[in-house]
Amino acid sequence: MSSVKTYKTSRFVGFGIITTLLCVFATSCSTPYQPGGLSGGYSDNRIDSDTVSVEFRGNGYTSKGKVEMYLLYRCAEVTRDAGYDYFIALNPRTEARQRSFSNPGGSSSVTSFSPGAAVTRASYLPDQTVAFTSYGATILIKMGRGHKPPENADAFNAREVIEFMGPQIHESIEDSEGVTNNVPLTRADSNSGRKTEAPPNYKSVYSGVLDLDHDADNP
Repeated sequence: MSSVKTYKTSRFVGFGIITTLLCVFATSCSTPYQPGGLSGGYSDNRIDSDTVSVEFRGNGYTSKGKVEMYLLYRCAEVTRDAGYDYFIALNPRTEARQRSFSNPGGSSSVTSFSPGAAVTRASYLPDQTVAFTSYGATILIKMGRGHKPPENADAFNAREVIEFMGPQIHESIEDSEGVTNNVPLTRADSNSGRKTEAPPNYKSVYSGVLDLDHDADNP
């Protein structure tokens, strides 16, 4: 009876670590609306009694437009929670960060020995680089009480922003978590019971302070 012996050699440098990173990225979702954490989110820095610096950073799956939408909504929340009625957007800035990680590749071979013969099978994984872009947006807001200045296009009523953008924020959160959207397309008027149009999207509310033009294929 003949016997077969098999020997396996491997030279995959750091393959396990890179494979784990690839799995993490493959199963990740876009950054939801949340406090800042490992996958991004919002953060606030109080400058004085009525001035706050607000920031939102997304991961590689979060579009530029979504980062800016979350930032504006957070400005409205900060304003409302501080007891003010409106905010003026100052010095908005959105930046793109190009990042990448590399798999150095490697090779693996299996050799089988039998009487009078030896067969080697080899495989090779070439070097691989995964590149991605993440966006972050910052803004300085000046908060005030009463009616917003009508002549200032950069002034926003905090409660209106929250009312109009709220359904879209929750819809985006559900989408990022893989939950079916159940936000109604219409809403009932609390006084008459009649239905009104759905709230306008954030581009209708927020015009011009940040650059909201982005790739339509990457909403």
